[in-house]
Amino acid sequence: MSRLYYNQRHNTEPIGYDITVEFWNSFSAYYQLLIRESMFVEKFGYPIENGDVYGFDGEKFSEAVLIQFGKGFDLTTQAFHKENMPEDKATLGLIEFLYDQISEAQTVFFNQCGYDEIRREFNKGKARYPYTIQINNLFKANRLGYHMQDGYIRKVRSDVLDNRLFYEDIRYDTKIKQLVKDAIREYQTPGSNTTYIGLNLIANALTRCTTLKNTNKKRSLEEIMQLVTERGDLRPYIDEHWKSLTKIANQCVIRHTEHDRIEIADQDIEEFLFYSFYNMIRLVLKKLDMIEESKC
Repeated sequence: MSRLYYNQRHNTEPIGYDITVEFWNSFSAYYQLLIRESMFVEKFGYPIENGDVYGFDGEKFSEAVLIQFGKGFDLTTQAFHKENMPEDKATLGLIEFLYDQISEAQTVFFNQCGYDEIRREFNKGKARYPYTIQINNLFKANRLGYHMQDGYIRKVRSDVLDNRLFYEDIRYDTKIKQLVKDAIREYQTPGSNTTYIGLNLIANALTRCTTLKNTNKKRSLEEIMQLVTERGDLRPYIDEHWKSLTKIANQCVIRHTEHDRIEIADQDIEEFLFYSFYNMIRLVLKKLDMIEESKC
């Protein structure tokens, strides 16, 4: 039984964000496996006469790490204590750094001027896809609340709700799409205090939805509510919920920062509001057929 499967079925420990020694050791072993599988040859291989590259130049890799992070890290040493491994932010940064460096070599046959020629080309996509899967499996196996997508690591706050955030796509309104995308990125960025920025952006996206059907906000909202639900007995409650969220966004330190605004200063409330804003946006866009629903 794999460690990932066992932990998902039997581990009741809560999701955490502190990188563990076990995770670092697993990542270190995976890094060394990538070297043996020649995944760093394109960027860090030794050049040979015909213009090709081979092997792994550890000094060249260390130099690239030093340039990127301002200090070196030994990715081959197993840790026994947290003091023996990089800080959490650096570890996550190294994972993203490796994503940018890996590629898979493949043999390509050419026929040029009647002569057969064999060349090696490097495919980043073929290396990055399994790398992303393996990193996410390591996060899950070690009960860490992170998720890698497109080379970036984000915080996972809810296994159920975040699946929507990762995999749905907004169509037609590029401004809302960009606001929501930026909001999710800021809100889920690990090791930073960008929760406020994420809340601000997602609240602005909700405000943008107000004029999807008409430049007159009141008329537009009435048309939107008609599309959201045909049930007249339910519609006033959905409408009131929308207006309540809008009022919170305007009266609290979310869309405005004047001294008379209400300071939230509660992580659980901030989390509740972020998902509330997003879910209202999702409901409206889904009813207006402006969102491509997740297949995952």
